[in-house]
Amino acid sequence: QVLTQTGVKTAIEKAVDREKIITEALYGYGTAINSPIPPGLIPDLTLPEVAAQDLEGANSVLEKNGWTMKEDGFRTKTIDKKETTLRFSIATSDTPELKKTAELIRDDLSHVGILVDIKVYDTGTLNQEIIRKRDYDALLFGKVVSQESDLFAFWHSSQRNDPGLNVSGYVNKTIDTILEKNARDNDTAARTQRYASFINEINNDKPAVFLFAPSFIYARDIELGGLAPMTMGISSERFSNIEEWYIAKERLWPLFIKNQNNN
Repeated sequence: QVLTQTGVKTAIEKAVDREKIITEALYGYGTAINSPIPPGLIPDLTLPEVAAQDLEGANSVLEKNGWTMKEDGFRTKTIDKKETTLRFSIATSDTPELKKTAELIRDDLSHVGILVDIKVYDTGTLNQEIIRKRDYDALLFGKVVSQESDLFAFWHSSQRNDPGLNVSGYVNKTIDTILEKNARDNDTAARTQRYASFINEINNDKPAVFLFAPSFIYARDIELGGLAPMTMGISSERFSNIEEWYIAKERLWPLFIKNQNNN
């Protein structure tokens, strides 16, 4: 399995153009990320910077790891005495933004000699037949992380089998310990420090390549006040401060309106 090799995962991370994905798949409404923790979830946590696409660096990593470019433009390597093509499939949903993202990733990786096949499924089939059975090489899918407990569900090793949500099958005792301690500890500073280690640990192992956090766009009446920018995991969270919304209007008692009319 080529995706178990850290060098391949590093090359994929370098080759993907996140800004292009945001521009072409999300029409600019998103933020590039390189972290399992989305922006704003842990207020005092400094997230790692997102590097620009680096095709030269990706090619260099693959060469150093023994992947040789062939005449057809794709790479191979001898593994267990067998010539193996650097190839894998991406399973994703038939939503427009995910299909477009998969196509852009495929095109980016082709520039460094990685052959990608795209498998598109309706949401029901993807959830029940592909994700639940862990039947994929790579999965392009969105995770809704709106509260800290979601991190446990997505990354603790106990959640790697269905119905758990650790869809990468990631197992790391250090990560398990961090998540377990943070679930019990109310010390904000200590928990934030552990989450910084959590990010470093995952980014070193690379069980996933993080792409973007989408923006939620919705319209409002121009007279509606009390709204403020916020971090949301799902669109319905925009109503979380609905008790603070207002519309400024001048209101008069009917008695005063009557007197004004008489005058």
